[in-house]
Amino acid sequence: RVLIAVILLKQQRTDDAIAEIKKVLEIDRENALAHNILGSAYMAKGMYPEGIQEYNKAVASDPKLSDVHLKKGLFSLRTGKLREAETELITAVQVAPDVLNSRAVLASYYLSQKAYGKAIDILRKGLRGERTDALFYNLIAEALARQNKIGDAIQQLQNAKKINPDELATSINLAS
Repeated sequence: RVLIAVILLKQQRTDDAIAEIKKVLEIDRENALAHNILGSAYMAKGMYPEGIQEYNKAVASDPKLSDVHLKKGLFSLRTGKLREAETELITAVQVAPDVLNSRAVLASYYLSQKAYGKAIDILRKGLRGERTDALFYNLIAEALARQNKIGDAIQQLQNAKKINPDELATSINLAS
């Protein structure tokens, strides 16, 4: 039923997804994944308080659901609740430090707030010596460039190029 609800949600059959996922919750009221999906369905319908309520139930059942913290953080950003957004984004990174999206979103939030040191710090903590690090090196370079530290920014872009020579964004950023 959970999988069916996800498929229905992706097909934008929101009401059907809600009906299906509620059947799961009738059987298991503590199913964190079901609350997460129901929260997403409510958010898709514009039922924001209900969506947040379901997200809260999801993290109450399983505090390690990083994507719920990420969703709550993004919603808080959209509604201008910056402190709540930062708290949720930090939690998302703490709960699942290896998830790239959460770390990149938190760093982007810091860049938008001109908290360049925080952005660089959170990105450096995510470096693993893998090809995916190119994204983080590019964001570090952006933070450095915004501080007019062009030489350091170029060095970070060269690091990105070394670790993932095929990353087009790096070549574009170097050219810029």
